[in-house]
Amino acid sequence: MPKKSNKKRADGLIAVQVYLGRIDGKRKYKTVYGKSQKEANAKADEVKRKLGLGVDPFSEDTLFLVYRKQWLARKKDAISASSYPSYVSLANALLSLDNIPVRKIQEHHIQAILDNLAACNPHTGRPTSKKTLGSIKKTAFQILELARRANAVHRNCAEGVEVARAAPKSNRRSLSQEEMKHVEETQHRAQTAAMIMMLAGLRRGEVSALRWSDIDLRAATISVSRSVEFVGNVATVKDCTKTLAGMRTVHIPQRLVDYLKKQPRSLGLVVTQRSGRVMTKSAWRALWASYMKAQNLKYGKFIKKPEPCDKPPMVIQPFGCHDLRHTFATILYLSGVDILTARDQLGHADVQTTIGIYTHLDKVFKERKMDQLDAYLDKMQVVCKCEKAESA
Repeated sequence: MPKKSNKKRADGLIAVQVYLGRIDGKRKYKTVYGKSQKEANAKADEVKRKLGLGVDPFSEDTLFLVYRKQWLARKKDAISASSYPSYVSLANALLSLDNIPVRKIQEHHIQAILDNLAACNPHTGRPTSKKTLGSIKKTAFQILELARRANAVHRNCAEGVEVARAAPKSNRRSLSQEEMKHVEETQHRAQTAAMIMMLAGLRRGEVSALRWSDIDLRAATISVSRSVEFVGNVATVKDCTKTLAGMRTVHIPQRLVDYLKKQPRSLGLVVTQRSGRVMTKSAWRALWASYMKAQNLKYGKFIKKPEPCDKPPMVIQPFGCHDLRHTFATILYLSGVDILTARDQLGHADVQTTIGIYTHLDKVFKERKMDQLDAYLDKMQVVCKCEKAESA
């Protein structure tokens, strides 16, 4: 039986109504429009097809922005205030999708975002780490899952997105022996914090809350029982650490003991602003920028020595607080400290985190040893050629 023809409206479009059923006791319809009867009928058939898949035709035009904000609101209620900004950062990586109706978002939209970030992160100028890319993919999946549960889409297109294999596993790094020596030899307001993070593995928030009374130089231990929570530029000292596992006693090497013995002690915090107040995010940024500048001037290999009035380029490879903590993890690995002990010293809540670090380090150092083997074989080849030339 042929479909009936609808009358053209004043704007030249043809309208076709699709019966959706009774909602709240009332008959509900969705109207679709086409420039021809054929086009309008095709759109009506598409609505019926989606109804059969369980898609809500009233929700499918909802923008990605709505579900992104909904996801952030749920996260805000479920996590600590200090952790929330990291989730905002992940969601912000998907801002280009905000004005697209969720029904129109396809796998290639999300794939393009990840591929661009894998090539270069606009905030750092470096490739985005595989871990961060994975977190962004997971965020996209969770946001679109809210849309799927609201029947705005019948499948979650983020499921098939792939993280680039070439992406670096992490942007964190361990300091070289030379860089560690630079930390030990560069006198600066940040030096004490850097030494504690490098040789005891404390997090920035834990160092910010550390008191001299927490350090027992006779026993060579640091008791970690507090941390600073950073929300915006407000720093609050909390009588607990990031996780329960963070409450720990760290055994420190003699090198750190000897350094701390030379530092002036008080009853207060180990690391503070010049005013004596707790370190804030902006205070840390300013302190670290000054510290990197001092390291750069002292150890940077400049083509031409910069004048005092010049602003010299950064020629050394900068490092951050977490790079120093990662250096401590590397020291534990190279020292043969077992995984469970390393987990306790680092304050990891899950041993899998420690296993992941050790597995990565194991791969890195095995590759370096194989590189040394290649260099040795190349050297042997050169020696053999020289011996043959001499005997000829």
